Amino acid sequence: MHLPDAHAERDPAALATFIRANPFGTLTTSIAHPTIDTLQSTHIVWVLDDAPSEPSGLLLRGHLARANPQAQAMIASLAAHDLEGELADDVLVLFTSQTHSYVPPRWMPAGMASGRVAPTWQFSAVQVYGRARVVHSRSEEARGETDAWLRRMVGDLTDQEEARTHGTWRVDNAREGYTNALIKGIVGVEVRVRKIEGRFKVGQDEADGDWTGIVEGFKGRGTQLADDM
Repeated sequence: MHLPDAHAERDPAALATFIRANPFGTLTTSIAHPTIDTLQSTHIVWVLDDAPSEPSGLLLRGHLARANPQAQAMIASLAAHDLEGELADDVLVLFTSQTHSYVPPRWMPAGMASGRVAPTWQFSAVQVYGRARVVHSRSEEARGETDAWLRRMVGDLTDQEEARTHGTWRVDNAREGYTNALIKGIVGVEVRVRKIEGRFKVGQDEADGDWTGIVEGFKGRGTQLADDM
């Protein structure tokens, strides 16, 4: 990630808070396969755990459809390299705030007066790098352990998102047969976070007059996005 000093956020606590507030992240892998594109990305809702045993202190958990080409490539890579569950190379997970926007030059009076001005985009994003463990059943003997992991993960994920909507629905509320069928159709992913970094580009390096102009510009729009910006 390109990290100009003015925009760089490296505080692990702040980055973890950002991920928990914006858990819809994009998992990207680079895995050679004869029939599946090497580069694959999937949008996944993640649970971020505190993990004191990991160097970063963080662990991501999520899932994707077993029919997803990315899942198929990951499983095939494990088999090809005779690996138990962890991919040979790092994966990347990108989290982006829903609050981002174009900033027009006319909102920056100091820049307009000097001619040293250009339009820009304000945004916040966090990138996570780490080794991914693919949770799937290689044998009938392992199915019980895999199913237990997946049930815990989807339960934790549901609880996390229900809390945002002040809901009380739980996975146990669904028919067991229906839940069992869904569990069979997914593959779990657990990422041991090796590195985490963020870029919060929100006008920190703008001149005072331009920064004020940007704030007033957003206020003048009268939209929820503008208020959030």
